[in-house]
Amino acid sequence: MKHSYSRALNIAMLTAVVVTGAGCATSSGLEEARKMAEEAQSAAESAQQSAEQAMSTADAAQRSAKSAMSTADAASQTANEAQSCCDANTERLDRMFQRSQQK
Repeated sequence: MKHSYSRALNIAMLTAVVVTGAGCATSSGLEEARKMAEEAQSAAESAQQSAEQAMSTADAAQRSAKSAMSTADAASQTANEAQSCCDANTERLDRMFQRSQQK
C-alpha cells in the first residue's frame, strides 16, 4: 500500500517538474499534467483507504488472538487443577492399598 502511495506521489511530483520546466507549457499540456496529478492524488487516497482497512483488520485479528489466548490460559489452568486432583486421588488410593496389604 505504501508503495502505491509513494509511486503516485512521485508521478505527481515528476509531472509538476516537467510542467514547470517546460516553460512554454501549452494549454493541453497543462490540462494533461493536471489530469495526471488528479489521478495520482486519487491513487494515493485509495492507497490510504486500503491501508486503513488493513489496519482495522489487523486490530480485529489481534483482539481475536488475545481472546483465544485468554481461553487457552483458562483451559490450561482447569487442566492443571484436574491433574492435581487426579494426583491426590492416586496417592489416596495407594495409601489405602498399602494399608490393606499390612492387615
